[in-house]
Amino acid sequence: MSVNRVVREGRLFQDAETGYYVYLKSDRVVIVDPATNQQITQFKNSRANTQKRIESGRWKPIS
Repeated sequence: MSVNRVVREGRLFQDAETGYYVYLKSDRVVIVDPATNQQITQFKNSRANTQKRIESGRWKPIS
């Protein structure tokens, strides 16, 4: 899955520690700096780890 597709179709969150935008689609994660709109990193993440980050408040949903 391409980075552009994850950003375009994924759910949007904000990382509470860094302020970066977190785009999630399936097991793909793309981290983007909202100030510059530059991609910081991308990785695969397990569903359990993703849920843990959301439930702990580390990744806050942006609606």
